[in-house]
Amino acid sequence: MNRRFRRLFLSLGLVTACSCVLAQSPHPPMDAAAPAESPAEALDGETVYWTLIGELALRQQEYGRATQAFLLAARHARSAQLARRAAEIAAITRQGDALNRALALWRQIEPDTEAIERFERMRAELDAQREKAVLAQLDEILKRHPEQLPQNLLGLNAALDDLDDAEMARRIIELATTPYLEYPEAQLARAEAARRAGDLPAARQAAEHALTLRPDWDLALALWAEILGEQGDTATAIARLESYLQEHPYARVVRFTLAKHLAVTPGREEESLQHLEKLLADAPDDAQLLQAVALMAERTGHVDRAIAALKRAIAKAGDNTDFLRLQLAQLYLTAGQPRRAEFELRKISHPDLEDESKRLLAQALAKQGKIEAAFDTLDQTRAVLDPKTEVLLKSRLLQDAGRLEDARDWVDEAIAELGDEPELLYEYAMILERLGQHEAAEGHLRKLVALHPNFAHGLNALGYLLADANRDLDEAERFLTRALTLAPNDPFILDSVGWLRYRQGRPEEALTLLQSAYRRQYDPEIAAHLVEVLTVLGRHEEAQALLEQALGRSPDAEALRRVQRWLRQQGQ
Repeated sequence: MNRRFRRLFLSLGLVTACSCVLAQSPHPPMDAAAPAESPAEALDGETVYWTLIGELALRQQEYGRATQAFLLAARHARSAQLARRAAEIAAITRQGDALNRALALWRQIEPDTEAIERFERMRAELDAQREKAVLAQLDEILKRHPEQLPQNLLGLNAALDDLDDAEMARRIIELATTPYLEYPEAQLARAEAARRAGDLPAARQAAEHALTLRPDWDLALALWAEILGEQGDTATAIARLESYLQEHPYARVVRFTLAKHLAVTPGREEESLQHLEKLLADAPDDAQLLQAVALMAERTGHVDRAIAALKRAIAKAGDNTDFLRLQLAQLYLTAGQPRRAEFELRKISHPDLEDESKRLLAQALAKQGKIEAAFDTLDQTRAVLDPKTEVLLKSRLLQDAGRLEDARDWVDEAIAELGDEPELLYEYAMILERLGQHEAAEGHLRKLVALHPNFAHGLNALGYLLADANRDLDEAERFLTRALTLAPNDPFILDSVGWLRYRQGRPEEALTLLQSAYRRQYDPEIAAHLVEVLTVLGRHEEAQALLEQALGRSPDAEALRRVQRWLRQQGQ
């Protein structure tokens, strides 16, 4: 994709010089602040393991991994010494977020120690020195190259990417741009710095100032719209972007930003796809734009168009195709083409994608009825699966293969061996439900919520079962209210509450909840519920459009076929 879509224009000299300043810190000494010896009996196997991983990562100069390892060791052993070790590595190597986590853990373990206060004072002094040095370097570059001033101002945020402290970066940028406030580029740099620091009102104000200085600036309008989107004012952003495009139809960055906003606006996803395809028509070889088109085509139910776009992206991407092939395999699985998915997955060799590709390959094999090969493939993943996770994954593979009774027996044996784990009880009940054994499923769900009253998915499943059967709605309300309290943003719980409202004769309330669930998570059953509620509310065109879109994404989903039959019965 055109670089303008990914970051502001940079000045190579600016980025290089500032990176040198930011990098002027020594590597962590291997013996610095090494934790004192602990009695052997205080160090269990996991603590020793993570400590060794941390030391090895240090020797290999993998500082992020080292910090994380010492944090895990400290958290497991409740060791202030290990938390301090993590904090020191994070401080020296400029890992701001990791440093904050390490200090928080250290203070939690050892709240009264003066060492933390001394450490934080030392960090503040080092930060002040560092801030002063970076600012001096920026001032010199901005003054030395007046002919590149607008470009260098736009490059400020990217130049400070390695700072890992958004507030410090914002202070530096505000000081560095003070002599140049009449330049729209300075205002835009301030807008981006404020945005990264989380001050969206200030970011919006600065972006608007930039647009006042240069009204027809595509880049400033795009950033302003992004800020409004983050503030939740997508409608205002869309209206201005659409108006701007009427006068400037070739403003590609503005069109791309509009497509992003339309993509998250219910009912306007098709328009997003149209804008992306218009951009693609002018840049048919843009692999990243092809990926964006594929994503939106899949979301809008055009799986064939999504597959075609990804195949073109693979053809244009050269050797780096593994991630694209993973996406293509997922689309083939969605489209009910497991053999083609298997073909793509067997071409993937990138080690970072090995486990995920093997899990998808196991799914593809299971869908072809090759369950033994699927199990073998899952067993080949590098990740060490705990027994419960392995049971659940293999249960899903058996279900993918259509062997529901075998999946039921598999989970039943696991419960006998591993005990009444909530996830296993839930899985067993869901299989019974798929087998049509509704009374047995309800009995196991009641056992689940009795044993694990805070297991939100169990409460949700039982509440939904009752609501779907349109009985005991007061009891369903209690279960679902409890589930929603435990997981207020879970899309499947929102869906269940919405379906309950529909059963209670409150379709307007149901619609709001179901739309909220659907925005958070595509699922054919949520889509089916939305279709029925929209139809009851007389919004037939919306219902039909949503059904077609969902069938495009999930052509074999029984929930969608069921609502399709219901619509025919209603004469729709």
